[in-house]
Amino acid sequence: MLVVLGKNWRGYPPRNKPPGWRLHLSLESKMTALAAGHLVRSGRADAMLLSGGRTAGTDCPSEAEAMRAYIRKKFPDVPDQAILLEESSIDTAENAELIRTMTQDRAPQRITLLTIGFHLPRSLALFPIYGLPVERGIASETILAERSPHHQRFIRTFLKSRRVKSETMKEALLRLLLLVDPRAKIPRLLTRWLRR
Repeated sequence: MLVVLGKNWRGYPPRNKPPGWRLHLSLESKMTALAAGHLVRSGRADAMLLSGGRTAGTDCPSEAEAMRAYIRKKFPDVPDQAILLEESSIDTAENAELIRTMTQDRAPQRITLLTIGFHLPRSLALFPIYGLPVERGIASETILAERSPHHQRFIRTFLKSRRVKSETMKEALLRLLLLVDPRAKIPRLLTRWLRR
């Protein structure tokens, strides 16, 4: 099973939304959605499970639904039945916990985990803790770089960006925190508090 993890929004809704304001997936979530669509369309995955809840508020779509809409726009030939959704999680640990709940009635499946590169090491550490065997992890950038020289240039620029350096540092700190908080409960509490 291809499990696809989103990585937030471009910006969160203001308290009073101005007319015409729209919520947009982050660049990282779009890259991951494109990589997932490419894997399914090319036959390297049969189906995908998009994971991500209503992290921008209850009156906004879930990250999973927004990624599905993006995939449908870019890959209209990917069948609806090839896209499953988990729409309740607010962080990576909850992605793993809720996917485990969704799949517990099925025979144990090996998971291929797809997410943006800086998010992958922590995701690979968390999923087994929640009882999900991960066969392999794939960085979205790796799949996108296969598509064309244009994508390769984009990925090179993206990987040198200040944002990637900052997010890589943040993810490294969160991985260190797993040493004392292996189920990532502290980050979940912080995430819930910050998104109130």
